Amino acid sequence: MGILIWQVAVLLFMSKPVRVFFGGINGVGKTTLASEFCSRNKFEHVRASSVLMNSLKVRSQRELEEVPETLKTKLMREELPLLVSSLDFAVIDAHYIVCLGNVYDLGSLNEKLAKSLTHLVHLVAEPRVILSRRAKEIEKRARELDIAKIELDQNVSLLFSEYLAKKYDLPLIKVANQDINKALNAIERAIL
Repeated sequence: MGILIWQVAVLLFMSKPVRVFFGGINGVGKTTLASEFCSRNKFEHVRASSVLMNSLKVRSQRELEEVPETLKTKLMREELPLLVSSLDFAVIDAHYIVCLGNVYDLGSLNEKLAKSLTHLVHLVAEPRVILSRRAKEIEKRARELDIAKIELDQNVSLLFSEYLAKKYDLPLIKVANQDINKALNAIERAIL
């Protein structure tokens, strides 16, 4: 009897849309975790950069970098919320600034996208791990400066995710991405 009640509860929960934003700074593992989560749980993986590339009909990241920021921002504000709200089970993999707004300018929030979300997952990692993912060969002095900047960036990013969670009454799942399986299990326990 207990198993049947649990199965009904899971079916009722899964009948509602589940749209999760995976956020964090460069090198924290957003794409890796989002891809694996989507593969394991049959969710759509929406990469903001892919949406932009398709919309702009560009074929490479280099071409995308040449597009004016104002045009990219306009497309993100218009197209991404439409795409995300059309999906029942989706993970949005992007930087906060691309999708939801600038962490230093709270007036730049993308309200449509934020209101379509059901969860925020904020990823952090050890600064030395992020640094090694970003660049294998960096002088020790530059490495120490970069670690301090990574710590600051992660703290600002976390404050922004906490602000979004409170403003839109979203559950916030904070995950330290040291081990992919532990991180995925923590995310799945919180969302599914």
